[in-house]
Amino acid sequence: MKLIEIFNTVDKIQWVTKKEDEWVGKFEIDDVEYRVFIEKIVFHYNGTVDKQWNIRFEANNYVDLNNLGNEFKVFSIVVDAIKEFLKQEKTNFLNFTAKEYSRIKLYKRMIKKLAPTIGFKLSKSSNANNGFFRLIREES
Repeated sequence: MKLIEIFNTVDKIQWVTKKEDEWVGKFEIDDVEYRVFIEKIVFHYNGTVDKQWNIRFEANNYVDLNNLGNEFKVFSIVVDAIKEFLKQEKTNFLNFTAKEYSRIKLYKRMIKKLAPTIGFKLSKSSNANNGFFRLIREES
């Protein structure tokens, strides 16, 4: 599977929870259960409120790389989940992290393709080389 195929999946996520401050979904690939967590964080400063969403996912309750060789299929489903989330939740910020160099490299490539399709760009406050990614809505 190539990077461009990440954006053309037929597999879907099953949403377990859709709350005001948290969305949780799950899907299965080759007998491995994956979960996607989209969690709201709220910052209060100088009389303003800033709402952002953190995105993370895990395989069989494990967050780090699992080396199962299906990362493109997993990312494809996660990307579709993010798109579905953004259709219902209006936010200006999405945050996610990566620890491993290979994952950081993949996220950078994925952001270049994904962000413009959902109306976001990589924020200057990101530290992508260290694995912290913040997407900001284009009009923000």
